[in-house]
Amino acid sequence: MWRRLIETPLFVVVTLSGAIFFSQLPHFKQQHIQYLSGALTELSGIVQEFEFDARKNGLTVENAINRLLENPDPFVQSRGRRMDAIFKRHDSLSSYATLIGDANPISYAYTALSILEHSDTGQKTLEGFQPGITANRETAWLSAVGALTFYLLTQLVLHSVLRLPRRLALG
Repeated sequence: MWRRLIETPLFVVVTLSGAIFFSQLPHFKQQHIQYLSGALTELSGIVQEFEFDARKNGLTVENAINRLLENPDPFVQSRGRRMDAIFKRHDSLSSYATLIGDANPISYAYTALSILEHSDTGQKTLEGFQPGITANRETAWLSAVGALTFYLLTQLVLHSVLRLPRRLALG
């Protein structure tokens, strides 16, 4: 009997914890996409300006970057390396945004774990994440009190309902 009393609340706590954790994924995904969109918007502006300047001077983006990299001035070379990195980052984030934007909830749950491990945008989103359910000590205590209260009420009602047929049969 004691084992059942311990296992049932533990099972409920673990189950609810999992439910609360996974219920936050849609909020995390939304905030992550917003953060990613902001980063892409900034990078897109830089990319478009550089593409415009390259076209205006009769160059492709690749030719313009190579021209900067081949310049003897170290400052100009560093700008070339920076532009090359910006274009690569823009391409990478664009692909990534498509991947997570098209992900269904299950595949996003899996993707979210790898995002946190390998993505600075995932890490930054996590740092500023605002949960959909307030997660603090007060909420935890009130949730525990509410869960215990409803558990005890459920047990009382079930016990009464299950004993009712036996009383009717005896009566």
